Amino acid sequence: MRYLIRCAGEDIQRDPDIGYGARLDPKVDDLVRTYLPRARMLTAISDSVADEYRAIGVDESRIRHIPNGVDLARFEGAYAATTVTAMGDRSGFVWKQPETWIAIDKLTAAKWQRMKISPSGLCSDADFLRRVYLDLTGLPPSAEVVEKFLTDKRDTRAKRSALIDQLVGGDAYVDHWANKWADLLQVNRKFLGAEGAKAFRDWIRNEVKTNTPYDEFARKILTASGSNKTNPAASYYKILRKPDAIMENTTHLWLATRFNCNKCHDHPFERWTQDQYYETAAFFAQVGLKKDAKASGNKTVGGTAVEGKKPLFEEIFDKPNGDMKHDRTGAITAPKFPFVAKYAKQEKATRRQELAAWITSPDNRYFARSYVNRLWGYLLGVGIIEPLDDIRAGNPASNPELLDWLTAEFIKSKFNVQHIVKLICKSRTYQLTIATNPWNEDDTINYSHAIARRLPAEVLYDTIYFATGTQSKFPGVPAGTRAAALPDSGVKLADGFLGNLGRPPRESACECERATGLQLGPVMALITGPTVDTAITDPKNAITRLVKEIKDDRKLI
Repeated sequence: MRYLIRCAGEDIQRDPDIGYGARLDPKVDDLVRTYLPRARMLTAISDSVADEYRAIGVDESRIRHIPNGVDLARFEGAYAATTVTAMGDRSGFVWKQPETWIAIDKLTAAKWQRMKISPSGLCSDADFLRRVYLDLTGLPPSAEVVEKFLTDKRDTRAKRSALIDQLVGGDAYVDHWANKWADLLQVNRKFLGAEGAKAFRDWIRNEVKTNTPYDEFARKILTASGSNKTNPAASYYKILRKPDAIMENTTHLWLATRFNCNKCHDHPFERWTQDQYYETAAFFAQVGLKKDAKASGNKTVGGTAVEGKKPLFEEIFDKPNGDMKHDRTGAITAPKFPFVAKYAKQEKATRRQELAAWITSPDNRYFARSYVNRLWGYLLGVGIIEPLDDIRAGNPASNPELLDWLTAEFIKSKFNVQHIVKLICKSRTYQLTIATNPWNEDDTINYSHAIARRLPAEVLYDTIYFATGTQSKFPGVPAGTRAAALPDSGVKLADGFLGNLGRPPRESACECERATGLQLGPVMALITGPTVDTAITDPKNAITRLVKEIKDDRKLI
């Protein structure tokens, strides 16, 4: 065994040459025994591994207990992975079948039974109301909504389902979920200019509002042609520009597969080869860009010392020729799909049209699978596969049966996004309380209780201004515009509130761009920062009005 020890950060990682699945053994050599206790955090998949850590002086607070690990085997280009589970002491456990509402609940309950986990109970109406409003709309419920819901005497499940139906598809929902897609599609004035970014964001919002089927939404973007002035979906190619960058982004965004690791050589731990990298990139080798002179005039955007500035608007088109050259062999590489999936073939289809048909085919399980996993992760806080955008043999699902069912249901619904969102929220699994019990307090991946999550930057901002009744004031946009409705990531506050609290810069399609950690500076800004101070002290806000109207301090509070 060899280990990579980074003493500066006091972090220890397995050497990439080792691969996956080998158990970390702290008795390997004196070097490991010396530096292992300095690690910020060590993972133990069993009590025996934790005991080994303790034996060499690792503090208990630095041992993270995770009951799952992954073993990956490869031979002659074939790969297989399995999850290794160490359940610990479960003596005394007695399984009690929980109430199940829909198929999702039956599938999560089956995993709990196998893992000897007792789920938490249903959350209160107040907790549910706050959770579902923030998850679906990015805003808290108003006082009037809270009072009405908490005094509603209807059956718990019935009134909650009715509320979900009411929220999904509403204006607040559309803004919140369009913002997620604006992140993934890199709506950024750095690439598009302020005018182009707003047009692309408005186009995305309309697609979310009309609940465009997910496969159709993807095809519109992947096959977009013409000026991004008149067809904002073509901005996808204006942003990415080069065949290799387009291919890496496309496989990552739509298939949750990372091809950047096999650009220079075959992937060391997965099925993807260097040949497949260039074969897939060849589908974009005939994409052309030229200036839209009428729309751009002399206006330019972005640019570097190497590339120079680009016209504000460009026309995307398919060239009659254009090839992809293999970096290692120097040979011209013909387009070829990286794996087999049936798709509807068109006569005289362009390379992009053919690839789009293959990607969005119901037979291409990566396509539907990757998005239902994202939706689940957005709503439950942890994906069935983590990270959300990293599907591979060495990263199996925590509940394969659940992911398979959601994938099949998504395809069956003809890629109806709102249908899946409603299904997840209407499950009893989604509505469990955050409080744990002795049989699930160590569970972080099986959804046996709700998980505490930090609110995204835009939701934090919008919640503060909604609660105080203060009108937001962002530069360059109308007063009262929600953070979730901003046209692009270039609209910023002077104190950097959104960026400091994790809003992504929108320079890649990776979910990792959004920071979810906590740092002292941004946390203090929630107490004393200018953004919060403005919301509280605005003379026209709800706080000022209530102070004037209600003289009794006890009633006011």
